Amino acid sequence: MKNKRKAILLVGALLCLNLNIFSQNIPLKMNKVSVKKAMTELKEKSGYSFVYIAGDLDTKKIVDIDAEQLQEVIEQILEGQNVSYEIKDKNIIIRKKEVEQSMLNEKKLQDISGLVMDVMGEPIVGVNVMEKGTTNGTITDMDGKFLLKAPANATLIISFIGYKTLAVNLEGEKNVNITLKEDLEQLDEVVVVGYGTQKKSSLTASVATVPAKELSKQMGHSVAAALQGRAPGVEILQKGEKLGQISRYLFGEQVHLVLLNLYMLLMVHFLIMG
Repeated sequence: MKNKRKAILLVGALLCLNLNIFSQNIPLKMNKVSVKKAMTELKEKSGYSFVYIAGDLDTKKIVDIDAEQLQEVIEQILEGQNVSYEIKDKNIIIRKKEVEQSMLNEKKLQDISGLVMDVMGEPIVGVNVMEKGTTNGTITDMDGKFLLKAPANATLIISFIGYKTLAVNLEGEKNVNITLKEDLEQLDEVVVVGYGTQKKSSLTASVATVPAKELSKQMGHSVAAALQGRAPGVEILQKGEKLGQISRYLFGEQVHLVLLNLYMLLMVHFLIMG
């Protein structure tokens, strides 16, 4: 019981001491002076020194001081600055305020997953998924899915050749399904070219050649179907039986996407390098 009473008395004494410090009568009146000048003047009148880290406090800021008590003087000197202070002995210790928890939550990264499809509900491979205003991004996999670390309030920019670019505000969502619409104007601007010659003796990799006569013998819906089994290292994965449906072309260990539809034929590789 005696120890509790001593503790209560000690706390009370400390509170009274703090109140006495803050209520000290140290009148100061200054107009249009820098923070540095005001701090120097307060030190000369009261003996209190300011302790702070350079960069945490704008000492060139212009302030007006008109106060009677120490606490009021300090608060007017530090007004508008993102700092807090405490008094220890004859030192006024200034620290930069901690960032608000809400701001921390905004910057906190979380796993964002999603699926990018076309208007027919088919997944799109190789779509660019970028966090707006940053270099943080990824691309969709073979199933049109992606995984990205981004803030909960981030905006994702979804873009892919032949489709309209889309901005998606996450607003706290961790899983999003995104549908891209074809951009017919952009498709009209696409020009497919394949040219260039090179001597076989100068090649550093093996080359598989499929003559046009061989392709013409193959019955199928597309050039892609005719290539099936005609060159080593090439595998054609057709997603459906409909003409013009998106296919996946596997060239060795690398994966390339060829879109075959009514609007575009984009050949990623003309020569098949082994």
